[in-house]
Amino acid sequence: MSAETVRKNTVVTISFKLLDPSTGEVIDDEKNGISYLHGGYGEIFTLVEAACEGQGIGHRFDVVLQPEEAFGEHSEDLIRAESLAELQIPDIEEGMILETEDEETGDPIYWEVLEIDGDRIVLDGNHPLSGLPIRFQGEILSIREATTVEVEQGFSDDEDEDEEK
Repeated sequence: MSAETVRKNTVVTISFKLLDPSTGEVIDDEKNGISYLHGGYGEIFTLVEAACEGQGIGHRFDVVLQPEEAFGEHSEDLIRAESLAELQIPDIEEGMILETEDEETGDPIYWEVLEIDGDRIVLDGNHPLSGLPIRFQGEILSIREATTVEVEQGFSDDEDEDEEK
C-alpha cells in the first residue's frame, strides 16, 4: 500500500548522489534507488532521514554529513598487520577487498589490502569514506507502508536496495 508522505514505519526509496563537498566530485551515484525503513531504525543516515520526514514523492534534498554523521572517523585501530601465510588466500594483491565476519554480530567486515611485504600483509578495516565529510543529494522516488514483519525486524525487505547504510 502506498503512502503520501514519509513518516515512521514507511518504506522510502530514494535515488542519491554522494559528492565531495569541497570539490563537487561525484563519489557514488545511485539512480535506481535504495529503500529503507523510516523512523529511527538506523537503515540510513540520521540527517538524510530528517530531510525526508514529512515529505512526498519527488522531494529533493541536499545535506552535508560530517564524518561522525556518515561513515565515521578514520580509526588507526582498524589497521592491522597479519601473516600472509595464515590468511591462506591465493593470488592476493594490494587494493583487494577481503570479507570476514564479526564474531560478535555476524555482520560482514571488509578489509582493504594496503600493503604486502614478504609474509606480512597490512589490512585496513575502515570504510573507504571514513574521516570525510559527504554531500548527500537525494530524491524520494516512492513511499509505501511498511509490513508488520518489516517493523518487527526493523528493516526493509526490499531486496538489492539496502546497500547504502
